[in-house]
Amino acid sequence: MSAFFFFLTNSWKFKKGTNTLKKSPHSIEKLRQNYQEKDIPIIPIQELIEHCKNNSTFEFEDDFVKRGLKLLHLWGTCVYFDEPMELSNYVVLKPEFLTKEIMGKLFKPDLCHNFKDGILNHSKLEFFWPDYMEKVEMLMTLMEKFEICFKLKENEKKLFKDQRSLIVNYLPEDKPNDLSTYWSTTIPRGEIEIERIFSFNQVPSEMVSRLLVRFHDRIVDNVIWRRGVLLKHFYNKNENENENILCLLEVKMSENLFEIRIRGKERNKCLEMMKYIYEEVKIVSGNYGGVKWKECVRSPHFSKGLINLNDIHQDCKLELTNRKLICPITHFPIYGEDLLFKTGLLDTLDNQNNIGDYWKYSYESQNQKSKKSETETIFENSQKLNEKEYGKVECLLKLFGFDPSKIDKVVGIEKKSWKRSFDDWNEKLFGQHKDTPNLFKKEDWIEKSESELRKSFIQYLGDYISKFRQIGWNHGNNVHFYLFLSNLLETLLL
Repeated sequence: MSAFFFFLTNSWKFKKGTNTLKKSPHSIEKLRQNYQEKDIPIIPIQELIEHCKNNSTFEFEDDFVKRGLKLLHLWGTCVYFDEPMELSNYVVLKPEFLTKEIMGKLFKPDLCHNFKDGILNHSKLEFFWPDYMEKVEMLMTLMEKFEICFKLKENEKKLFKDQRSLIVNYLPEDKPNDLSTYWSTTIPRGEIEIERIFSFNQVPSEMVSRLLVRFHDRIVDNVIWRRGVLLKHFYNKNENENENILCLLEVKMSENLFEIRIRGKERNKCLEMMKYIYEEVKIVSGNYGGVKWKECVRSPHFSKGLINLNDIHQDCKLELTNRKLICPITHFPIYGEDLLFKTGLLDTLDNQNNIGDYWKYSYESQNQKSKKSETETIFENSQKLNEKEYGKVECLLKLFGFDPSKIDKVVGIEKKSWKRSFDDWNEKLFGQHKDTPNLFKKEDWIEKSESELRKSFIQYLGDYISKFRQIGWNHGNNVHFYLFLSNLLETLLL
């Protein structure tokens, strides 16, 4: 105690009119040596203040001492928190006491059997800290402050010894079996889902634990596991639970990813929840030097292809014919607005052009009332009989590498029976996609033999399809290149 008094009276010189404190290394070292005198280096702050007042002519004010302790805490000389109230009354003189005696024993391997699914009954704390039971409540509050654990809500009104806390590091690795009860595989009717991915250069395991602890007020019915959690937006019991916003957060450690999906009936409420998650991740990751991350969206063409959200915003500012956004795996073109809609950010765009039928081109006759097929000569004997339609054909031929000067005749045929058949087939295919989505967009091809060769073929096709962006085709996520084989070749080149 005398050493700490010596430190406060001689190690600091408080300059009047400023908040500047000067540090004396010699006094700090002497203080550290005197730490060894106490078996339990935790003292009430009032005991420290009274000791200083009784042994010095210097006038110690409570506010001055607390500011000094907070600065010492930042330097790692002691541990002091001015909030919550339970912690503001104590000072830990030796930080290593917490790491070795308190945290070290809490995670001692031969005591892990006292946890069940990460939950520890407070009545069992005597097995971890038998010598410090008189300060056990304060120690558990310290563990909460260090974002190691949190008390379960259903036990808050009970006596401390009857309460339970959840230690995130002891949670099971597997998802809870009842997760599907709260989060169905399909989006419920009347709700929307927005998704975002945070891609890190590295994900420290401790960072995940601390983040999950920070979310504890919003956890849905203790649906939490080692690498994920189900959260709700409202935690006020007066709120209508049917109107609540749910968030499923999963951490993919091997890929350094945070996957965030949010469901609800109102887009603005979903965005509020996403903003809350973003801010919490920003705060926690800021404690780890070297950890960097960015917001991404999954490619609609291949789920492992991640696209930087900033790149999407930049691409959406361009005219459709000038856009370059593609899937990083398949090279298929991507319509950025669709991805922004998926993230819930579509309304933030300044210009939302209706893409309409930007990929559609097929010859249509003037007589649309007739149900019969119609034929029209578009180009013959070096004469452009229909300049508009010929301009489209000429542009396409150049993209395919043909020489338009060698064309003798172009005839446009509108085969209406083909169009009706295609519309029927398209409606049927859409129904199948809705009923059995797992049958579509298979990605197992990349895991089969000669995956790099397969990937190069897909990318070659993707690059080829993207060429047609400059004429207003295939800008989007639903690349209808097959239209060239059906509708487009209705224009015959003779």
